[in-house]
Amino acid sequence: MIYKDRYWALVFKARFNLRLILQQQQQNKILFQEFMDRSTQSEDTAQGGQYTHGTDKRNAG
Repeated sequence: MIYKDRYWALVFKARFNLRLILQQQQQNKILFQEFMDRSTQSEDTAQGGQYTHGTDKRNAG
């Protein structure tokens, strides 16, 4: 009985840790996207261009 409780405690802990890791990865993706948007914005501003959110002018040919 003790082993069964210990097993479920480990399963719960592993699932909880996995959820935290996945949330952290999602947050990192969002932060990286914001960073890329800001770097694109600063490039466009330096070139005198109008920055429009959501467009990537680096691939515009």
